[in-house]
Formats: sequence, C-alpha cells, structure tokens
Amino acid sequence: MLYILAVRGHLTPARPLRAHVPGSDLADRGEFVLPLQTVEPRRLYRQIADQIAGLIGNGEFARGSRLPAERELATLLGVSRTSVREALISLEIGGLVEVLAPLSVGAAATRVSRVADVRLRVGRSGWLLLVTEEHDIVSEGLLRVRDRRDIVYRAAADMRHGAAGAPADLPAGPPPGAVTMTLDPDARLLFMYSALTYNAHRIHYDPDYVRDVEGHGRLLVHGPLIATACAEVAQRAVGELRSLEYRLVAPAFVGASVTFHAQRADDGACSVWATQDGQVCARGTARKRRQLLDRR
Repeated sequence: MLYILAVRGHLTPARPLRAHVPGSDLADRGEFVLPLQTVEPRRLYRQIADQIAGLIGNGEFARGSRLPAERELATLLGVSRTSVREALISLEIGGLVEVLAPLSVGAAATRVSRVADVRLRVGRSGWLLLVTEEHDIVSEGLLRVRDRRDIVYRAAADMRHGAAGAPADLPAGPPPGAVTMTLDPDARLLFMYSALTYNAHRIHYDPDYVRDVEGHGRLLVHGPLIATACAEVAQRAVGELRSLEYRLVAPAFVGASVTFHAQRADDGACSVWATQDGQVCARGTARKRRQLLDRR
C-alpha cells in the first residue's frame, strides 16, 4: 500500500468521477467524488501517475493518508491493475532534500543513515524492491540537512528484460524566462562523483557489466548527480533553496548532453526538469529559502 509522503507532479483539469469505494479512508460514507479522468493508452502508466500526483498536490489525498487500493483505482480510471501498479512504482522513485540550517565550511559534520522502509512490488519487468533511505546531516549539535531517497532494485534474473523507465512526455520547450544549463556527463565525471559519494556501483564505471548484466548500452549517470544539477539550475533561477523534491522518470547515460530547466512560479516555487536525447529523465519542485536561522 502506498502512503502519501510528498507532493509530486501536476493535475490536468478533469471531469469528476463519482465512485463507490467501501472502507476508504477518504470519506466516512461509501460515496465520494475525485477529479479523476479516464486515460488514453499512450504511455498509460505515466498519465495515471501524473493524475495521482496531482491529487496529492491539490490536497485530495492528505500527506500521511492511505491511497485507495490498486483495484479501486483501476476501476476509477478504467484501466488494468498492472497499469496502476506501474504508476505507483514510478511515484516512489525519487527523493526529497531539505536544508534545515546552514552548514558551515570547516565545521565537522556527521551523516546518520537508516533504511526507513522496504517494499516489494511486481512490475512489467519482474520483481522490484523499493527501498527508502533517510540521511540526516548533523553539525555542531544541530540537524542541518535531511535527505530522503527512494531507490528501486531489480532481481538479477529480470535485468535483461529491458531498462526501467519508459520515455516521459517532453515539454514543448522551455517557457519564456526559464533558466537553462547543460551537463555533459562522461566516464571521468561519473568516476569522480562515485568517489565523492562513496558509491561503488558498477553501473557507473564498468561498461562490460552495464551491457552484459544490466542490459544498458552505456554507463548510467547517478540519480543523485541529476538531482544535484536540478538543484543548481533551480538555485540560479530563485536563489538559495530550502528544499528540492524530485522524481527520476527515465535513466540518463554518458555520451549525450543533459539539459536542465528551471521555471519560477508566482508562489515562489520553481519547477525543474531534465532532458536527454529528447526524453525527460527527471522532474521536480524546488522551494526558495526564506530565512534559515543558525540556532547555535
């Protein structure tokens, strides 16, 4: 069962559907209205995920509440449970970084990490293990940064069934006023980022392993590296950040440029997205730091 941890995505205005959902946490009575719309077959799971994420963003599902079961969502949307399951999996790949207080240069810092949750799912490519990691960075007795990451692991027997991450819908182009920057990932950059983050996963440095075991044609760019670049372009657009919430929707590879865009909204938030070879590989929302007090 998926619980609402964070706000992700956008909702397209839709014709409300009236549904009977017995035992739902959303209403005391058995009948309620959700602004869900029937979806078309093209990239079905992506459309479903965007609708559910939009409902979370609009407050239809409160943070911490439980979503209706897969069967109920499938009935509401007029799709299969498999498509709903793929959509829920895609919503669980990403992370949230919150800056709670400044980190001082030269001050000792400690990172405390834990596995917060482990969930087993079945996707089109086989069994998936979804792991939520939480990392707290403490310096001078104060919690400074909280970093939550949702990571997907696949069984070795399922890796040759194809790479995870179907192409996502590409925006028509950066809107007027959007800030853009480009990153050209290569093997050297990935090696340095792996060393910096103590990441020894072979998908970032071993071409033979990536091709023969994982089934990809090129080395994969680190998800956190994509998130770091999203934070950088957002900071160029709005200034120092309080938080970045992101979702990784497709893998990025070495050998081709990744373009990052940031568009500031009227409420001070900033939409960010990354593209490679005409495909969206990440989306997110950054929020500007208003005032962070060092409470030492």
